[in-house]
Amino acid sequence: MKSVKNVSYQQILNNLMDSEHNLGMKSRIPKPLNLAVLKTVGEYEKHLKLEDSSTMVKNIVDTLLVFFVSDKGLGREEVVRALSPMIDAERQRKLNSTMVES
Repeated sequence: MKSVKNVSYQQILNNLMDSEHNLGMKSRIPKPLNLAVLKTVGEYEKHLKLEDSSTMVKNIVDTLLVFFVSDKGLGREEVVRALSPMIDAERQRKLNSTMVES
């Protein structure tokens, strides 16, 4: 894991908005049990070699997760909340360093 000082705001933003990795952790799933059952059905179909059905279920789950990321538009609000304390701390450090230099 990188130290916070070595992580840029752009890297954090990219990670939060990345739809390829850990999407389930970034989504607000209103009925997680239902989604888990759907995902399990897809895995079971894959085990039975029902590739077309399995792929269709996987695509539905993936699409739902993408749409749930910004449920009620809160996804963008969370990005702002996640970055704000770090930006404020950096501003304070810069302010303190200019006061010391003066």
